[in-house]
Amino acid sequence: MQEVYLDSICLNNKNFVVKKENHIVNGENHSRSVFFDNEYFYKVWPEDYVKASNILSALNSGFIDKRIAPGLESLIVNSNKSIVGYVYKKCDINTKDIFFYKDFYNYIIKKTRQTEFFHYDLAPSNIVICNGEPGLIDLESFYHISFLPHAKKNGVTITPERYHDFVREEYDKWLIK
Repeated sequence: MQEVYLDSICLNNKNFVVKKENHIVNGENHSRSVFFDNEYFYKVWPEDYVKASNILSALNSGFIDKRIAPGLESLIVNSNKSIVGYVYKKCDINTKDIFFYKDFYNYIIKKTRQTEFFHYDLAPSNIVICNGEPGLIDLESFYHISFLPHAKKNGVTITPERYHDFVREEYDKWLIK
């Protein structure tokens, strides 16, 4: 995956979508910001962001690919080469739930089975339409299936419920491996 240095992106001339600063939950940093310009969205977080390593784990597992995240252009790294965000091509806003995109949902199921990773929030707001095809954003919201018992206490609710039930079944199978 291509990398771009944070200090090479001039965020001062970008527009804000989301800005959550000093967002600490149970002692963990959940701060992040999303900027955009005419071509891209830039999701940026501090080095100690609680979910900073999730995107790399999901990429390395093979879950995140061009079908899952068709607009993913590059990872944003700081001078220490730590991942501090990503760049995503501007795509169309989605208003439909995941089950409207049956083939895409089935692909997510397949990837969950193959990689033992899951995306915990398949809400319409985390689905975008790129070149007519659905894709996921909020790419740091992937977890390994072993995280499932800790999800609720960490404020992670897997949605929709049907996907949660599937992930739970996969977790049960993982336990007896």
